[in-house]
Amino acid sequence: MFLVTTLIKRRFIATLEGLRHGRLHLTTPEGEVHVFGEPGGIEADMHLRDWSVLPALATRGDVGLGETWIAGLWQTSSLEALLTLAC
Repeated sequence: MFLVTTLIKRRFIATLEGLRHGRLHLTTPEGEVHVFGEPGGIEADMHLRDWSVLPALATRGDVGLGETWIAGLWQTSSLEALLTLAC
């Protein structure tokens, strides 16, 4: 499981590095803050409380994202802004 989670984490971060329209402030479970994207568009934030969000997102897509949000494994100050940026 550790290897799969590490691979998914790397791919997630690599995908976010390609963000060009808007900006995402990501806080990891370890408390590290990463900023992806460019200013001038949607500003969103996401605080991951547990890396298990990523395998759920990878395997179940938006359903996994919703289930982990309900479970309290991640939070955002604006769900609307985060989802708009994701789209």
